Amino acid sequence: MTNATNESTNKVEMTKTSLTLRRIINATPEEAYDAWADSSKFQSWFMGRIRDWSYQQDVQVGGKFEIVMKHEGEDLPHTGEYRILDRPNTIQFTWSSKNTNEKETLVTINFHKHGNGTELILTHEQLPEEWVEPHTQGWTMFVGKMEAWLEA
Repeated sequence: MTNATNESTNKVEMTKTSLTLRRIINATPEEAYDAWADSSKFQSWFMGRIRDWSYQQDVQVGGKFEIVMKHEGEDLPHTGEYRILDRPNTIQFTWSSKNTNEKETLVTINFHKHGNGTELILTHEQLPEEWVEPHTQGWTMFVGKMEAWLEA
């Protein structure tokens, strides 16, 4: 099963247990990388004006993070551990939550120079099949928020 969506700057591919989101953004690889890896920058764009969430991170290989989002009045913790931090090329971390059936999954974000911008490639692997589509929607929304923040 493969599903692909093409827009001018966005492409999504899904399999039974993974998703890959490709997006061209108007920022350098360093700016895009730092938007994810710098705690104050991440907090500025990730949830935007929504204040009903919390975030803690230790951005180093082996460091852990926790994002707690509110969904329908319930706390929804997302936890993980940084595996690769290679500025400005790659960030990789584990990702676990109720929406992965508490199973550890793997997120890899690559940043490639593309003309005057950057191609961001986010791959989320080892997902339970029923959570591929919801994560595709979520990551697409969050990457869009990051792009808008970088261009503001």
